[in-house]
Amino acid sequence: MSAEEKQKHTGEEAMKGIVVFDLDGTLLCTHIHVCRAVHEVLALHSLPDVEDERIRMHIGEDSTTFLRAIAPDCRDFQLLKKDFRKVEREYLAKEGQLYKGVPEVLAQLRKEGFQLWICSSGSVEYSTVALKRGGIEKYFDEILSARDYESKSHALHIKLSLTPCRNVIVVGDRAGDLEAACKNDLPFVGARYGYGTENEKKHMFFAADTPFAVYSWVVRITLFAQIYEDLRKRPVVKCIGINGIDTSGKSMFTDDFSIFLKYKGRKVSVIHLDDFHNPKALRLQGKDEVTAYFSNAFDTSSIINALLLPLRRFGRVSAMLTLLDLDTDLYINRKEYTIESDSLVLFEGVLLYRPPLEEFIDYKIFLDIGFDEMLRRAEARDVPRFGAEILAKYREKYIPVQKKYLEMYKPREKSDLVIDNSNPLLPKVMKDMPGSKS
Repeated sequence: MSAEEKQKHTGEEAMKGIVVFDLDGTLLCTHIHVCRAVHEVLALHSLPDVEDERIRMHIGEDSTTFLRAIAPDCRDFQLLKKDFRKVEREYLAKEGQLYKGVPEVLAQLRKEGFQLWICSSGSVEYSTVALKRGGIEKYFDEILSARDYESKSHALHIKLSLTPCRNVIVVGDRAGDLEAACKNDLPFVGARYGYGTENEKKHMFFAADTPFAVYSWVVRITLFAQIYEDLRKRPVVKCIGINGIDTSGKSMFTDDFSIFLKYKGRKVSVIHLDDFHNPKALRLQGKDEVTAYFSNAFDTSSIINALLLPLRRFGRVSAMLTLLDLDTDLYINRKEYTIESDSLVLFEGVLLYRPPLEEFIDYKIFLDIGFDEMLRRAEARDVPRFGAEILAKYREKYIPVQKKYLEMYKPREKSDLVIDNSNPLLPKVMKDMPGSKS
């Protein structure tokens, strides 16, 4: 390896990650110039015109597939293709437009240390014209065209084999972009504002309705990637705890982290502590509401005996459990747990990091928010369902319970990672948290 190549690899190892963008429908409002070009070229070839909506449906396909869908009866297809490419480039250079917010998002990502790539179905020349027109060519390190490879998947496979970077995120709007991500075990952010069909949008689990939402997902996925790398360095991690006070965002974080792990090719099982409430009569036992909840809210014995202990002993679990339904206070909820030997378990809930549960948790994450934020979220989430009186329960019961838990068991200090989740769309690792091992 040359000195120049070594220097490049060293820089790649130090960077925060790579974000691979599709172009059409992700950065570029392609229909603005493409529709104009299609109408002009169809008229030039005396072919029937088509509606803009039909054109939009095929944006993101390679040019041959695109034009055959638009002009299936064309007799001189090669001439049509040549003329369209010329006219399209002219309109792109004069009228091409980016989605609102794209330049700001790209600038912020570069500022934070990300490399940015383009991986498009169009040619490198087309991408270069588009980036120059938008004034964003300075942000990109690589421009890949699927035309130079077997597919987008193949292009990424070849290019990524030359970099040691583990945090690579694909952003796009069509099925080909998702396929490129999945075939390379990479997380995918779906640009729902682009040209994807409704069926394609159903498979966008990290879905972004704006370019800023793309930025938010990049921040969160990068955090997940950091956690995953930390897990890989540890000898044995089977059960990952996700803890925090009420409304701290545990369920949302768990769901998103689970999706990330699946994109990385890992099997994941999730245990929700809330599924293991005790019956109401037992939950009310205690000298006051706070003591009763703190001591008797959850059936920890069932979690341990049915799931955590077998997992610790045998490394796998297969169990069908009948759980309490909180609304009826009856054991009518049936739930199957299948945890395989190579699965990771995400165990989320309040009051986790205390005996007897904490000894079964190999890696502890704590989502930190303040009590004012807890009340604000409770008002937004729970008041519409339970009425304004629910806020009194938070003040008189849930906040005192959490304060007692924080004081007695110090979950922040014993956690491997503490995350400031006051803005769940832009979580931050609290590196200076006393006792944090992050």
